[in-house]
Amino acid sequence: MHKANAEGKDVPLITPYAPSVSANALSNSFHNYAIEWDSTQIAYFFDAIEYAKFSQDMMTPDEWEQFKKPHYIILNLAMGGTSGGTIDTSKFPFTYEIDYVRYYTQK
Repeated sequence: MHKANAEGKDVPLITPYAPSVSANALSNSFHNYAIEWDSTQIAYFFDAIEYAKFSQDMMTPDEWEQFKKPHYIILNLAMGGTSGGTIDTSKFPFTYEIDYVRYYTQK
């Protein structure tokens, strides 16, 4: 999760999550990733374990405003960058396989 600071610059909020399963286990089976997002908070889950939560109380009203606007989902194999670390190119090619995506709205 990223937000814009007062100067409009990108500020990453989530540090990389290291699940309590081995790297092989991550690759050998599918896992459930979830985001529960409402008007006051956003919570992130890996296999039903909450690993990060952000609320409007943790930000200024201007910072939280961006999370009250419509968003869309991007499913990509992001690599490197500030949080990604060094990429071992000897492991290429990678396969990025998604079993399904579900979207629910709360009534």
